[in-house]
Amino acid sequence: MDRYLIERPIGAGGMGVVYLATQTEPVRREVALKLCRARWLGSEYRTRFLVERQVLARMNHPAIAQFFDAGTLADGAPYFVMEYVEGGQIIEFSASRGVRVSQRVRLFCEICHGVEHAHRRGVIHRDLKPSNLLVVEVEGRMQPKVIDFGVARALAQGDDGPNYAGTPGYMSPEQIAGVADLDTRTDVFSLGVLLYELVAQRRFDGSGIAEKSGEESRSLGSRRPLQSLPIEGLSRLRRAELEAIIVRATAPLREHRYGSASQLAEALERWLALESNPEYSTHALYRLRCLIRRNALTSVVSALALVAVGVLAVQLYRQFVAVREQRDLAEQTAGLLLETFQAADPYTFPGASMSVRALLARSTDRMLARPLEPTVKLRLLDQLGEIQSNLELWDDSLRTRTEAVRLARAGGLDPSAVTSLELSRIRAMVDVEQWDQALAALDALEDAQDPGLNDELRADVDLIRVEIYEYTDRLADAENLLAQLQTRVDATRDPLLRYRWLRQEGRRAVTAQDGGRAMTRLSEAYALAVSMWGVDDARTAVTLSDLALAEALAGDLERAEQHRRSLVTLSENLFGGDSVGLAIDLSNLGAFLQRRGGHARLEEATDVYRRALSIFESRLGNDSADTATAANGLASVLEALGDHQQADVVYERAEQMMRAARGAEHSLVGIVR
Repeated sequence: MDRYLIERPIGAGGMGVVYLATQTEPVRREVALKLCRARWLGSEYRTRFLVERQVLARMNHPAIAQFFDAGTLADGAPYFVMEYVEGGQIIEFSASRGVRVSQRVRLFCEICHGVEHAHRRGVIHRDLKPSNLLVVEVEGRMQPKVIDFGVARALAQGDDGPNYAGTPGYMSPEQIAGVADLDTRTDVFSLGVLLYELVAQRRFDGSGIAEKSGEESRSLGSRRPLQSLPIEGLSRLRRAELEAIIVRATAPLREHRYGSASQLAEALERWLALESNPEYSTHALYRLRCLIRRNALTSVVSALALVAVGVLAVQLYRQFVAVREQRDLAEQTAGLLLETFQAADPYTFPGASMSVRALLARSTDRMLARPLEPTVKLRLLDQLGEIQSNLELWDDSLRTRTEAVRLARAGGLDPSAVTSLELSRIRAMVDVEQWDQALAALDALEDAQDPGLNDELRADVDLIRVEIYEYTDRLADAENLLAQLQTRVDATRDPLLRYRWLRQEGRRAVTAQDGGRAMTRLSEAYALAVSMWGVDDARTAVTLSDLALAEALAGDLERAEQHRRSLVTLSENLFGGDSVGLAIDLSNLGAFLQRRGGHARLEEATDVYRRALSIFESRLGNDSADTATAANGLASVLEALGDHQQADVVYERAEQMMRAARGAEHSLVGIVR
């Protein structure tokens, strides 16, 4: 064919066949050549083929396959030549490459702009579906491409006949009904369907549409909204906001849809920028929440200013109002204080936590000294204790929890509420390694037959006992108690309680060197953590750390190393460069690199262990089991590298540290000898 060498067919449709061809001059390159089928040369399909050719010639957009050339063979068969897009369908591509949801939405915005480009040139596509949206990688960047304008139609075409062209399952209701005056909103509907399938990785079910024809069609009934699906990396609110965009794009009446593909793209770009979505809610509190999440650090400063104003308002208002009105205002002040504290919590706002952590540690006593009513102060203490624990301010957390229990008992609260606060205090005792005192407090709760100790809290008591047993080398007791707990945990159907039990079970299996059981338990625990808190949450990261240990034990070393390295980066982002959480992940990575062996990994393990040991010594001192474990790991790596003299020195330090932390008779002392 003149300047084109046909290689092989790569696709076929009703009007023509698409071939992979090589252009030989004036440049040599691979192209896609579409040739009209011979049997349609004298029919309306030839006209449609020529329309597609003319449509493509008018396009010039990076998200639309580029038109190169056109011509006619000797037998009268028209053809055209365009860019060869060697990529995958966008939905399959995203799934196979593990593309994050935010990246998928950005790709989709580019597609919307490409479709808008066609609309502005008077063309509607009418057949947008997964096989017509491809993604290629250009110098490491993903580039979407819209192809196949074979059923495209000019906006001013003036066709009075029905319009059935398209693919059922992606066609708008008016397109299925054969409405003659189709406009750009029919493509907006198809884009909405594709957006749902791209994000949810499942088929879209429309409302009131029951066409079925071809491989990509299906019977459409009610579909599951995004917020009911466990989409990795998206909170329930973020899923609901995206769902609202899809609902408008796929509205049965086109008057209710976005007016153009660019409007849909703008809505998605606002979603990516964490802006409020008027399709989801116009409530002032929702808009404020969106403003806070976009400007976390600024919100902290603003919240502190609001707290100061609120405290002053309380002092003035108490002179003029009754006791009931005083309490209401104090509750509002407490709410403002809670928002301030939550801004410092890495579990709530990871990006903002480090900017206020030191401020929170310095201002705790001053905050608690404010003249607030007992019930308000109790709420503050409970929230503050949780945040202090998350920020590794464990001594402060125990003091705060103890004060909260004292206030709760004096205030005559509901017994279960008092017991719940007491369990939080006991967990804080475990954090500071007061194991004997914690066990005594648990015994006192059970011996007194505390009326607030319901079935759920009893399970919580036993989980705390398991944790203490493991720390104090009572491994058989921990194993037996976990086995007894399973029935009660299953009965409560509480996902948080089940998550805690699964983690303890998995960690116990790791201790017992049972890689299969550890993988089973910790994989389920990780899935629960992702569903409850999201993939980038600190609690999810801790669970992934446990899972990586199980993966290594089960022999999946490549995946375990990948997770270990990811955890170090995540911990540093969440907690900062001097946190105990980061040191633990560094120590775990060092141990893993040492296990894998090889000179390069051992050298890297030395650096990793030294950094972990430095953090442990700074934050926990030399009488901590974590510090001793990191020192022992460093000594072991030095020994493997042949530096026996330095290894002996560090081994001796590790043994001294472990004796100070656990006592001379503890089994861990024998490990570091």
